[in-house]
Amino acid sequence: MAEALEVIPGVTFGFQQPIQMRFNELMTGVRQDVAVKIYGEDLNELSEYAEQIGRLASGVEGAQDLYIEEVTGVPQIVINYKRDQLAKYGLTIRDVNRSVQAAFAGASAGLVYENERRFDLVVRLDKTNRRM
Repeated sequence: MAEALEVIPGVTFGFQQPIQMRFNELMTGVRQDVAVKIYGEDLNELSEYAEQIGRLASGVEGAQDLYIEEVTGVPQIVINYKRDQLAKYGLTIRDVNRSVQAAFAGASAGLVYENERRFDLVVRLDKTNRRM
């Protein structure tokens, strides 16, 4: 099956017995028998490291069905709270988090009715203001 499927570009396949796969996944959070997990903040850098590890691992005798998980995700924003400044304005961390979440992800501000249908009215920052 691996030979027949390797002609499909951009897709990676792995083959295992179903019970073995499920047991491995429950134990480790990954579906493969052997896994290397790398952590960091820069997704591009993580992707490069994963490729390097993949090249090294593919040279190991007996290694088969090598699978490199695509590193995907969305950028994150890190907020360093100045608690003394927040306290001056009577704000809590919860208030700030709620505002940031509304600004970037959106929050329901009410309902809009069109005939018998109703829709959430969602507010958030304009796309240009959501860039980091």
